[in-house]
Amino acid sequence: MTNQWDLRYSGEDFYYGKVPNVFFADFLSTLKVKGKLLLPAEGEGRNAVYAAKLGWKATAFDSSKIAREKALKFAEEESVSIDYKQLDITDFFADEAIYDLIALVFVHLPEPLRQSFHRELIKSLKPGGMIFMASFAKEQINNHSGGPSDLRLLYSLDLLKDDFSGLRQKKLCHEQTMLNEGRHHGVAEVLIYVGEKPA
Repeated sequence: MTNQWDLRYSGEDFYYGKVPNVFFADFLSTLKVKGKLLLPAEGEGRNAVYAAKLGWKATAFDSSKIAREKALKFAEEESVSIDYKQLDITDFFADEAIYDLIALVFVHLPEPLRQSFHRELIKSLKPGGMIFMASFAKEQINNHSGGPSDLRLLYSLDLLKDDFSGLRQKKLCHEQTMLNEGRHHGVAEVLIYVGEKPA
Protein backbone atom coordinates (compact mmCIF):
# COMPACT_ATOMS: atom_id res chain seq x y z
CA MET A 1 0.00 0.00 0.00
CA THR A 2 1.38 3.41 -0.98
CA ASN A 3 1.94 5.78 1.94
CA GLN A 4 -0.05 8.97 1.25
CA TRP A 5 2.64 10.96 3.04
CA ASP A 6 5.36 9.49 0.81
CA LEU A 7 3.38 10.87 -2.12
CA ARG A 8 3.05 14.26 -0.46
CA TYR A 9 6.76 14.54 0.27
CA SER A 10 8.03 13.04 -2.99
CA GLY A 11 8.72 16.39 -4.69
CA GLU A 12 12.15 18.00 -4.75
CA ASP A 13 10.89 20.99 -2.78
CA PHE A 14 9.86 20.90 0.88
CA TYR A 15 6.09 20.65 1.15
CA TYR A 16 5.86 22.99 4.17
CA GLY A 17 9.14 24.79 3.54
CA LYS A 18 12.42 24.67 5.44
CA VAL A 19 11.74 27.35 8.04
CA PRO A 20 10.18 26.25 11.33
CA ASN A 21 6.57 26.85 12.25
CA VAL A 22 6.45 30.44 13.51
CA PHE A 23 4.53 29.59 16.69
CA PHE A 24 6.97 26.80 17.55
CA ALA A 25 9.97 29.05 16.93
CA ASP A 26 8.48 31.79 19.09
CA PHE A 27 7.82 29.32 21.90
CA LEU A 28 11.38 27.94 21.81
CA SER A 29 12.71 31.49 22.12
CA THR A 30 11.10 31.72 25.58
CA LEU A 31 12.89 28.64 26.94
CA LYS A 32 16.34 29.08 28.47
CA VAL A 33 17.00 25.43 29.32
CA LYS A 34 17.29 22.98 26.43
CA GLY A 35 16.86 19.23 26.74
CA LYS A 36 15.27 16.28 24.97
CA LEU A 37 12.61 17.17 22.43
CA LEU A 38 10.16 14.89 20.63
CA LEU A 39 8.51 15.90 17.35
CA PRO A 40 5.83 13.42 16.20
CA ALA A 41 4.72 13.42 12.55
CA GLU A 42 7.63 15.74 11.79
CA GLY A 43 7.60 15.44 8.02
CA GLU A 44 10.67 16.81 6.27
CA GLY A 45 12.38 17.99 9.45
CA ARG A 46 12.01 21.76 9.45
CA ASN A 47 11.20 22.01 13.16
CA ALA A 48 13.65 19.32 14.29
CA VAL A 49 16.56 20.89 12.40
CA TYR A 50 15.75 24.33 13.77
CA ALA A 51 15.57 23.04 17.35
CA ALA A 52 18.83 21.09 16.96
CA LYS A 53 20.57 24.27 15.78
CA LEU A 54 19.44 25.90 19.04
CA GLY A 55 20.96 23.09 21.10
CA TRP A 56 18.01 20.77 21.66
CA LYS A 57 18.51 17.01 21.46
CA ALA A 58 15.82 16.45 18.84
CA THR A 59 14.06 13.14 18.23
CA ALA A 60 11.47 12.96 15.47
CA PHE A 61 9.30 10.35 13.79
CA ASP A 62 6.98 10.08 10.82
CA SER A 63 5.33 7.28 8.89
CA SER A 64 6.92 8.50 5.64
CA LYS A 65 10.23 6.99 4.57
CA ILE A 66 10.74 9.81 2.07
CA ALA A 67 10.17 12.48 4.72
CA ARG A 68 12.75 10.84 6.97
CA GLU A 69 15.33 10.68 4.19
CA LYS A 70 14.81 14.34 3.31
CA ALA A 71 14.95 15.40 6.96
CA LEU A 72 18.23 13.58 7.61
CA LYS A 73 19.79 15.08 4.48
CA PHE A 74 18.54 18.53 5.52
CA ALA A 75 20.07 18.08 8.98
CA GLU A 76 23.40 17.06 7.45
CA GLU A 77 23.35 20.14 5.20
CA GLU A 78 22.73 22.30 8.27
CA SER A 79 25.52 20.54 10.24
CA VAL A 80 23.28 19.25 13.01
CA SER A 81 22.28 15.81 14.21
CA ILE A 82 18.72 14.63 14.73
CA ASP A 83 17.41 11.21 15.73
CA TYR A 84 14.70 10.41 13.19
CA LYS A 85 12.66 7.20 13.19
CA GLN A 86 10.17 5.90 10.65
CA LEU A 87 7.16 5.17 12.84
CA ASP A 88 3.41 5.43 12.55
CA ILE A 89 1.51 7.25 15.28
CA THR A 90 -0.55 4.09 15.91
CA ASP A 91 2.69 2.32 16.88
CA PHE A 92 3.94 4.93 19.36
CA PHE A 93 3.97 3.82 22.98
CA ALA A 94 5.70 5.52 25.89
CA ASP A 95 8.30 3.25 27.47
CA GLU A 96 9.39 5.81 30.03
CA ALA A 97 9.21 9.51 30.88
CA ILE A 98 12.21 10.91 29.02
CA TYR A 99 11.24 14.10 27.17
CA ASP A 100 11.55 17.67 28.40
CA LEU A 101 9.38 18.95 25.56
CA ILE A 102 7.01 17.44 23.00
CA ALA A 103 5.91 19.60 20.08
CA LEU A 104 2.90 18.83 17.91
CA VAL A 105 2.78 21.04 14.82
CA PHE A 106 -0.42 20.58 12.82
CA VAL A 107 -0.84 16.91 13.79
CA HIS A 108 -4.53 16.14 13.28
CA LEU A 109 -5.95 12.75 14.22
CA PRO A 110 -9.36 11.10 14.42
CA GLU A 111 -10.96 10.14 17.69
CA PRO A 112 -10.18 7.89 19.57
CA LEU A 113 -6.64 7.66 18.13
CA ARG A 114 -6.09 11.29 19.05
CA GLN A 115 -7.00 10.71 22.68
CA SER A 116 -4.92 7.55 23.08
CA PHE A 117 -1.91 9.15 21.36
CA HIS A 118 -2.10 12.23 23.54
CA ARG A 119 -2.21 10.00 26.63
CA GLU A 120 0.95 8.24 25.47
CA LEU A 121 2.66 11.58 24.92
CA ILE A 122 1.84 12.68 28.46
CA LYS A 123 3.33 9.44 29.78
CA SER A 124 6.55 10.08 27.88
CA LEU A 125 7.02 13.55 29.43
CA LYS A 126 9.35 14.03 32.37
CA PRO A 127 7.79 15.67 35.43
CA GLY A 128 8.05 19.38 34.69
CA GLY A 129 8.17 18.67 30.94
CA MET A 130 5.88 20.47 28.54
CA ILE A 131 3.71 19.81 25.52
CA PHE A 132 3.50 22.52 22.87
CA MET A 133 0.80 22.28 20.23
CA ALA A 134 -0.13 24.34 17.18
CA SER A 135 -3.23 23.04 15.45
CA PHE A 136 -6.00 24.20 13.17
CA ALA A 137 -9.28 25.28 14.77
CA LYS A 138 -12.64 24.11 13.48
CA GLU A 139 -13.11 27.53 11.89
CA GLN A 140 -10.24 26.65 9.53
CA ILE A 141 -12.76 24.64 7.48
CA ASN A 142 -13.72 27.96 5.82
CA ASN A 143 -10.15 28.78 4.72
CA HIS A 144 -7.88 27.51 1.96
CA SER A 145 -4.54 27.80 3.75
CA GLY A 146 -4.13 24.14 4.70
CA GLY A 147 -5.34 21.60 7.21
CA PRO A 148 -7.88 18.79 7.08
CA SER A 149 -10.99 19.18 4.94
CA ASP A 150 -12.91 16.98 7.41
CA LEU A 151 -14.40 19.03 10.26
CA ARG A 152 -14.02 16.03 12.59
CA LEU A 153 -10.24 16.30 12.28
CA LEU A 154 -10.14 19.95 13.32
CA TYR A 155 -9.83 20.94 16.97
CA SER A 156 -11.41 23.25 19.53
CA LEU A 157 -10.23 24.85 22.78
CA ASP A 158 -12.46 22.55 24.82
CA LEU A 159 -11.14 19.47 23.03
CA LEU A 160 -7.55 20.38 23.92
CA LYS A 161 -8.54 21.16 27.51
CA ASP A 162 -10.08 17.71 27.83
CA ASP A 163 -7.24 15.80 26.15
CA PHE A 164 -4.58 17.43 28.32
CA SER A 165 -6.56 17.83 31.53
CA GLY A 166 -3.78 16.05 33.44
CA LEU A 167 -1.33 18.83 32.60
CA ARG A 168 -1.01 22.28 34.11
CA GLN A 169 -2.29 24.61 31.42
CA LYS A 170 0.16 27.43 30.69
CA LYS A 171 -1.34 28.74 27.46
CA LEU A 172 -4.46 28.09 25.40
CA CYS A 173 -5.63 30.52 22.74
CA HIS A 174 -7.21 30.85 19.33
CA GLU A 175 -5.44 33.14 16.85
CA GLN A 176 -6.26 34.25 13.35
CA THR A 177 -2.95 34.52 11.54
CA MET A 178 -1.36 34.68 8.11
CA LEU A 179 0.59 31.51 7.38
CA ASN A 180 3.45 31.42 4.91
CA GLU A 181 4.89 27.93 5.35
CA GLY A 182 5.06 26.16 2.01
CA ARG A 183 1.60 24.78 1.17
CA HIS A 184 0.24 26.34 4.38
CA HIS A 185 -0.30 29.81 2.92
CA GLY A 186 -2.94 32.39 3.70
CA VAL A 187 -5.30 33.38 6.48
CA ALA A 188 -5.62 30.60 9.07
CA GLU A 189 -7.41 29.88 12.33
CA VAL A 190 -4.85 28.36 14.71
CA LEU A 191 -5.02 27.04 18.27
CA ILE A 192 -1.93 27.28 20.49
CA TYR A 193 -1.64 25.09 23.58
CA VAL A 194 1.12 24.74 26.16
CA GLY A 195 0.81 22.40 29.13
CA GLU A 196 3.24 21.30 31.84
CA LYS A 197 3.36 17.91 33.53
CA PRO A 198 3.16 18.32 37.32
CA ALA A 199 6.43 17.59 39.08
